[in-house]
Amino acid sequence: MFGWLFRRQPRSAPPPDAGAVLAQAYAHHQAGRLAEARAGYEAVLAAQPASFDAAHMLAVLALQAGRPLEALGFARRAVQARPATPTSTTRSAKRAAPPATRPGRSPPIAGRSSWIPRIFPRA
Repeated sequence: MFGWLFRRQPRSAPPPDAGAVLAQAYAHHQAGRLAEARAGYEAVLAAQPASFDAAHMLAVLALQAGRPLEALGFARRAVQARPATPTSTTRSAKRAAPPATRPGRSPPIAGRSSWIPRIFPRA
């Protein structure tokens, strides 16, 4: 009569450990399977939005794919997740981005290749 009440529900598998997913994504990255690596890093970032390692590796992956502005966004996210850890990814992404497309920068002025002429004008 009360059989339906005591039926056991099948247990769902526990979610994969973020560290294991990150390690697998890193292995894909090293093997050159970039699509699988990106999917793994994004899965970790979706589960743990403040994951420094996933954001940092997505920045590295974007730099390797030639997308410096995307890399810069992920690098900033990584730095926000762990501000005390300096990364070279942010510097690399800034150097790789063309000057006119860097966030917060205006296009360079024609004829002025550096900041020195603006501070010390020629007489």
